[in-house]
Amino acid sequence: MKRFGFTQVEMVIYVALTAVVFLLLGSLFKLAKTSSQNADANYFLSADAETCVAWLRRDLQQCSLLSIQNYPSGSTSKSQAPGISLCSALEADNSARIYANDQGNPYWNNHVYYTLQPLKGPTGKLVRWVQPTASNSTDAVTLAPLLPAQVVAKNSRVIHSRVLMPNQKLWGVDNKNGTIDEHGGFALRFVRQDAAGNESLSDDSPAVFSAKKGSQDFRNNTKLVELELKFFTDNSTGKPSFYSLRFRVCPTYD
Repeated sequence: MKRFGFTQVEMVIYVALTAVVFLLLGSLFKLAKTSSQNADANYFLSADAETCVAWLRRDLQQCSLLSIQNYPSGSTSKSQAPGISLCSALEADNSARIYANDQGNPYWNNHVYYTLQPLKGPTGKLVRWVQPTASNSTDAVTLAPLLPAQVVAKNSRVIHSRVLMPNQKLWGVDNKNGTIDEHGGFALRFVRQDAAGNESLSDDSPAVFSAKKGSQDFRNNTKLVELELKFFTDNSTGKPSFYSLRFRVCPTYD
């Protein structure tokens, strides 16, 4: 009677092959999990960015160009976090409607603020809030009386929670040396154009140029503003996601 079995050498080979198979399966599972996490991170980052852009685009379109103030800008606001303020005709409780009289002329009854507040790590949250003007139902455009950093927490709304903070280094992000400037991931600039059609970006509002006595700089002003946003998120895979976008808006009112 013959007996069938495995020799010791065969057992060692079979065990080694089984271990290799399990290692390959584990590596494939880990790779699939990592890819899924990266895809989810990129999806949610871009999806949240679209919502953020929708809020900003709507506010900038329905505001007065001359009321836009951006930070940091100028010697008096260098210490301010990135942000903007503007005078808006949108209703405070319904941002899809304009508050206007029977002739369609807007009432500038609200000031809208955006500011970047720090969170843990290299990112911060971009918050938005609305404050009524000193005199409701006014037909005169006014500059916001507060700095964006003077946020009223109970009235603020988080628009995005993964915006890059200013003045830091993230190697491989945005440029060769990873330097993030004083605007961080929120930079609004005014588009200027000379007689030859060459464009440039300025931190100064057209109202600043127009107010200069004897200056002809106002000739280079346009009605366009450009906003650049930079988003960043990290995850357990150790491969952070970076997403940036730039768009222009023409405010409806001068």
